[in-house]
Amino acid sequence: MRMRILLNVAMGAAVVIVVFLAIALMDTAWEQAHTYYPAPESQTTFLRTYSLKSAVLPFVEPSGGTSDLSGSGGGAGMESVEHTADFGEYFTIRSERKGLLLPAVYYDIRQQLKTSGVQVLSQSGDLSNGFTFRYRSGNSFGTVTVHPLEPGKVQRNLALANDLEDVGIRVEIKEEWFPKGISAEVAQALPEPAM
Repeated sequence: MRMRILLNVAMGAAVVIVVFLAIALMDTAWEQAHTYYPAPESQTTFLRTYSLKSAVLPFVEPSGGTSDLSGSGGGAGMESVEHTADFGEYFTIRSERKGLLLPAVYYDIRQQLKTSGVQVLSQSGDLSNGFTFRYRSGNSFGTVTVHPLEPGKVQRNLALANDLEDVGIRVEIKEEWFPKGISAEVAQALPEPAM
């Protein structure tokens, strides 16, 4: 009799364990089936096609000498997908042209946003200390931030000529894509379109 009770308890425990494992596997399968992953289709045209190099190349001295430090990433989710991209360029510039670099990048970004059909919601900052655009396109919204210029990171054996200096510029883009559309709650938090 005692053996039979122990056998029933062991069988009951095994059934409970199997049920919990089945529930855990079903939960994992359901979550995977309802999770969206970063893909080119969930990026705006602006993010897929943006290039910092076209705005920077006219400022590079001697022509063509840049170090490109760019990268991208993303995050999966059940409600939305996140995309990030960093664009960095380090190069030598004529000192008297340094003040023209951020305005050139600003106008280049404005043009690339316009060309890709993005609706600019707001912009902040200034052309000497860096700036940010917030934008929306379809089921996505994002920000593009241009950081202030920084000293270049080049180690040299010989000093640069007096009218040249090393400089770095970094642009950061963050987007969030909502596969089922931007919810009313998220849309309310977005700024009104910029004029």
